[in-house]
Amino acid sequence: MSEKVKKAIEGLAAAIWERPERAEASFRATTVSEVDGFSTRSSCQAIVYPAYASSLGLRLDRVEVEAEGDLDLRGLLGLAKVPAGFRRVRYRTRIVSPEPPERIRELARLVEAHCPVLDTLRLPVEVSGELTHVAPAEAEALRRTA
Repeated sequence: MSEKVKKAIEGLAAAIWERPERAEASFRATTVSEVDGFSTRSSCQAIVYPAYASSLGLRLDRVEVEAEGDLDLRGLLGLAKVPAGFRRVRYRTRIVSPEPPERIRELARLVEAHCPVLDTLRLPVEVSGELTHVAPAEAEALRRTA
């Protein structure tokens, strides 16, 4: 971790410790899928909308998904026994399409019912992980043989 990052984290932790009411934070991300192929930035819904639209024979010109989430930074920084993850997630989807509104609503119902990330956020899921530690010399040797 660089000194700059370390100092930024320490400064954030100190500010939250002094004024815990400021620990509430919201984050926002926007994903756009230009369905005509010019650009695609990946998010589950920005991918699933065009896939389902294609299977239904619907034309979509653009899909924009904006997601926001609220979390308590004290959990992230280990300053309090509060969850480190998001407590609330909200999203807005904007679709540019010549299709009738009722067909777009039908599409939205399908996407919301079958989007894997949305499903994972709504339901408890078993999570497991694995850590592999590789020494720098070994990583370099692996890189050369790849």
